[in-house]
Amino acid sequence: MWRLIRDDSTNWGSFQDVVVQQQRSPFEEAPHVPGKETQRANEKGDSLDYYVYEFSTVVWPEHEGQLSVDVPRITMDYPRRLEVRQDFFDRKYLQLADSNRTQAVAKMPEIVVKSAPLDGRPSTYTGAVGQFEFEVTASPTDAAVGDPITLTATVTDVSKNGTRMELVQPPALESVDELTKDFRMPTDPLAGTVKGAKKVFTQTIRAKSDDVKQVPAIPYTYFDPEIEKYVTKRSQPVALTIHKAANLNMMDVVASGAGRTNGTENTQLTQTTGGLVANVVDPSVLLAEQRPVSRWVVSAMMAAPPLAYLGMLGVAAVRRKTQADPAGQRRARAAREARAEIAKAKRAASAEQAALAAGALRDYVADRVNAARGTMTREEVVDALRVRSIGNEIIGGVDDVLMRGESVQYAGIAAYDGQNVCERVEELIAALEREGLK
Repeated sequence: MWRLIRDDSTNWGSFQDVVVQQQRSPFEEAPHVPGKETQRANEKGDSLDYYVYEFSTVVWPEHEGQLSVDVPRITMDYPRRLEVRQDFFDRKYLQLADSNRTQAVAKMPEIVVKSAPLDGRPSTYTGAVGQFEFEVTASPTDAAVGDPITLTATVTDVSKNGTRMELVQPPALESVDELTKDFRMPTDPLAGTVKGAKKVFTQTIRAKSDDVKQVPAIPYTYFDPEIEKYVTKRSQPVALTIHKAANLNMMDVVASGAGRTNGTENTQLTQTTGGLVANVVDPSVLLAEQRPVSRWVVSAMMAAPPLAYLGMLGVAAVRRKTQADPAGQRRARAAREARAEIAKAKRAASAEQAALAAGALRDYVADRVNAARGTMTREEVVDALRVRSIGNEIIGGVDDVLMRGESVQYAGIAAYDGQNVCERVEELIAALEREGLK
C-alpha cells in the first residue's frame, strides 16, 4: 500500500519528519507503526474493512489564537486491476495494470492556543510553560569583597511532552531584593546554554561587604498547564565566606621607587648612549649586508600576479559554463551517483537488492536524458533508449532488469539473486556510458 503513494504530489504536512523517520526503506510494506484493522462505512453506507495507521507529532505554538498547522495531503494510485505477467524465466508475477489517482486531505481539529493568565501572575514569572526543576550554585564560596563569584542557575525540564528549552528565559535575579542589596551584578540579559533537557545560566556577582554570609534563595516561576496554575520553585541558599579586601599602602610604593626599603638595595640602571635603540647613520655600515636580488626572482615576482589573474578568469569561465548547462551537470554526475546507489543496494537486505538496483538504473537514464527522477516507467525508459538509437542488446538488458525490479516492488517476488542484478546494472551503465547516452 505504501508503495502506491505518490511522493511527488504527497505532502505529509506537520507529520513529514515523523513519517520519514519511522519508514524503514522505500521498499518496505509499511513504516514501523503497525496498522489496525477496522470497519468503516463508505460514502454509500456500505461497511468496508480498512487499515488505520496512526502517527503522532508535537507542534509548538508561537502565539495565542487559532493554531495553524500544515495540513497533510496524500495522493495515491489506487489499484483497480492487476494482471499476471511472465518473466524471462517463465515465472509468473502480478503487476499493477490499472489504477485511479485519488487524493485525500486531512481534517484537522480546531485548536485554540491560550497565553498564561495575567491574574495572579508573580513578578518572578519570565514566560516558562511546563514543569521544571531549579537549582543554583556559586563558585568560589570563599572570596574577598569585590571579588567575582560565578552564580550558576540550572533549569531542568521535567514536562511530559518536553519543552523547547532554547526559549526558556533566565530567572528574574533583579527581583530578589536580598541579592541586589548584598551584591553588585551586571544588568545585561543572560543568554544561557542548552544541554539536553537543561538550560544553564551564569552570572557574575560581587559581594559589597564582608557582612554577606550567603547567596539567598532565588525563585523561579513557571506556568503549569496541567493544573493551570503558576508554580514557584526556590533554590537552596549557598553559604559564603567573605573577607575584607586587602589595602595597599601607598607609602611602600613610593619608598620602593625612591631608595632602600626593607633592607634591600636599589636596582642600578645603566644609561646607554644614543638612546634605547641608537640609530645607525653610517652608509658603509647600512649597506654592508646588502645582497643583489636574482633576476629570476624579480621575473617570477612580476609574472605571478598576471598568471594568478588568468587562472581566476579560467575558473570563472568554467563555473559560468557549468551553471549555464544544468542538464550537462546531471549527465556528468549520473554514472557516479548511480554507482553510489548500487553500492548501497549491495549492502541492503537480499530481498531489496534487485529493486534498489533497478531504481538506480532508472534514475541514471532519467539523469542522462534530462527527465524527472522517479517518474519514468519501464516503457518510457525503453522508448527513450530506442529513440536515441541504443543497441537492442543493451535495451533488452535494461528492460529485463527493470522488470525484475517491478516484480520485487509490486508482486513481492524475491527469487532473484540481488548481487547478480547489481552487477548486471553496473555492466549496463558502463555500456550506456560508452554509447554516450544523452
